[in-house]
Amino acid sequence: MRITKDRGRWTPTPARLIRAAVLIAALAAGALPAAELTLTSLFTDHGVLQRDRAVPVWGTAAAGASITVEFAGQHRTATATSEGAWSVRLEPIPATSQAQNLVVRSAGASITCTDILVGDVWLCTGQSNMGMSVGDSADAKNEVATADHPQLRLFTVPQSSELAPQPAIEGHWMACSPASIRSFSAVAYYFGRTLQQDLQVPIALLHSSYGGTCAESWTSMEALSSVPLFGERARTQIAQYRAQPEALRLFPEQRRTWEESHHVVPPPPASLAQGWQDPAVDSSGWKAVTLPATWEQ
Repeated sequence: MRITKDRGRWTPTPARLIRAAVLIAALAAGALPAAELTLTSLFTDHGVLQRDRAVPVWGTAAAGASITVEFAGQHRTATATSEGAWSVRLEPIPATSQAQNLVVRSAGASITCTDILVGDVWLCTGQSNMGMSVGDSADAKNEVATADHPQLRLFTVPQSSELAPQPAIEGHWMACSPASIRSFSAVAYYFGRTLQQDLQVPIALLHSSYGGTCAESWTSMEALSSVPLFGERARTQIAQYRAQPEALRLFPEQRRTWEESHHVVPPPPASLAQGWQDPAVDSSGWKAVTLPATWEQ
């Protein structure tokens, strides 16, 4: 990834693409107005474009700006909308392990994404069993030490709870190595490693798991509303979620009032009466202990 400054304008530095399902979901959220040329946050160095399919590439720029995208001998152009959004589609490209650059240009500004391959891109998602890392799996020490697979690329989506699709996410693509694999999803890694070895094409794994989430958490409100029971439950839970900040603000006073009215006000801890919580407390007479040890010892 490279950031350049040209003609007094900073030009950000992303690069790359992932499969239509993920891309379209982000596009549905809409792009924000922007005065500078950007690529959506799913494009960074070390990415993989989906083979044998038209590949969307998009971002933001100044309204009305002309944008050119260059990759694998293709040149695609677009004009940013009045809201600053732009997108192009690259023609289908066969798989290749030869790294190339993805370059986006506009009015003297440029974004260069390096080490881009073409292969298969997989969205890997689920709950805690899917989120368990290679470092926590069986024979972790050996698995991590031998995880040198430059044709396997990894992207982990940070966990976040939102009520609507988001136009961008944090994160970046990485080549699979002992340094990058330890915290990555074990199931996704073993799956992707097997595919890469069997198919002999670059493989990209976009990992987005969240332990304890139910299917409804990953379903749009429009789809949930098509089933009356699910729609009503979702609306109730969303209302509770939005009310949480105010509920948390009121809770301490409500608790104090309840305890006083029920005569269950807890006495202050004995340690408070002795001043142990005071940073200036005299601890010169305290005994030293060597941990780990039991309290009795």
